[in-house]
Amino acid sequence: MQLVTVGTYDNLIEAELAKLQLESACIDAVLKDAEMVHLMPIYNLTIGGIKLLVRQVDEQKATTILENLETTSEITCPYCDSTQIYINYKSTKSKKGRLAVFLSFLTSTYPPLHYDVVHKCKDCGELFKPDEAR
Repeated sequence: MQLVTVGTYDNLIEAELAKLQLESACIDAVLKDAEMVHLMPIYNLTIGGIKLLVRQVDEQKATTILENLETTSEITCPYCDSTQIYINYKSTKSKKGRLAVFLSFLTSTYPPLHYDVVHKCKDCGELFKPDEAR
């Protein structure tokens, strides 16, 4: 039995809801890396998010079910007009954030003392403040 990935999610709640949708249609589903992303959200981008896996024979049916899920996002990227957005993304790319990461490294503390809460586009990778969204 070979498993294939039919979805990737940023947070555990979205992943569990998708899994429940599939299970309600009698499709066995498994979440991979859910615990790691839930316990250490900073590793989300590194490991590629939470993966929703199903048996290869159920791939087409599962994909159809997931595509039919209602996903409405009112936030649009101001750079590329995408609606695929990481909401409330914690960024340390500002000067204060980079200094906080450096000081956290020196003092062996986690998480960094300062980070900016922004949105991040999944398509173009640009960071933008919530008031810049369309």
